[in-house]
Amino acid sequence: MNNKFKLLLSVTFIIPLVACSSVKHYSLKDYELNMEFNNNSFKIMQLTDIHLGVQVDNVKEMKFIRSFIEENKPDLIVTTGDTFLDANKSIVKFFFDKMDENEIPYAFTYGNHDLQGTYNSEFIHKTISKAKYAMYKDYPDDDLFGRTNYYINLNKNNNTLYRLYIIDSNSYSYQGTKYSYDVIHEDQLEHISKINAKNPCFGLSFFHIPLIEYQETYDRYVKGEVKGKGENREPSCPGYANNDVLKKLYDANIRASFVGHDHINYSDVVYDGFSDDFILSYGVKANKTIYGNDDIMGCKIITLNSENVGISLDNIEAKFYDYSI
Repeated sequence: MNNKFKLLLSVTFIIPLVACSSVKHYSLKDYELNMEFNNNSFKIMQLTDIHLGVQVDNVKEMKFIRSFIEENKPDLIVTTGDTFLDANKSIVKFFFDKMDENEIPYAFTYGNHDLQGTYNSEFIHKTISKAKYAMYKDYPDDDLFGRTNYYINLNKNNNTLYRLYIIDSNSYSYQGTKYSYDVIHEDQLEHISKINAKNPCFGLSFFHIPLIEYQETYDRYVKGEVKGKGENREPSCPGYANNDVLKKLYDANIRASFVGHDHINYSDVVYDGFSDDFILSYGVKANKTIYGNDDIMGCKIITLNSENVGISLDNIEAKFYDYSI
């Protein structure tokens, strides 16, 4: 997305870099959270690219988002990055307080802009760790790259039916002469592989920056070569390299990825390069901040079934809402 690096350059404050005095190895179980299927279905709402900040009417933006949370009544909300841009501590606390008011569990991962604020790199972590309804685990002193590498098991009758991997796709990487968007790193992928190997089950992944295959597969969808729905109104802006993330997610029993980052894309397309299909899904930009199109603001709803474990395009719905509140 052409606007993104302009935004990066326009941010005048410096992201503090905090070095841990020691690095610790945590067990796989330390990254685990659990939720129950209370009925035969489980509804996930994906919110993305909210961009609360000092130049935004944060009260109005959260009121808008609250309206469609109340309408859909999801079992879990997952935010896939860029919740903040040019924010301060009060705004960060405001967001998590407002999310707690919904009394619905919510998961959080980072985008490329979330740490561009007047707080140090651990403030978001400390704030969400105190939130009542947050489904979140992170260890600033762990030996994994990235700030979120946790997972949520969805269980019924003592069996794990689905696993949600909440992944940090990181932010920027300096490649020789310029900054590019970063990728999910190798140690993060090995971590996911180990989690699946210990207790295999059907997986979904949530992160911010799209994979390179998003554009390639969407182009094939437009030509009628693969299944899909929705629309992309701008080119995909993936990480700087193809480090085989898609194949490694697939090998870990993951069959869909849900991202944000590109504000006017909301497609769901089926990558058919494996023996099973893999859905590449863009979330719907949640609100009006930074840039977007007024007719595609809202959320993505993912409905999972306990009787027929799996996911298809029919399980995913883009929902749009009128901003005039």
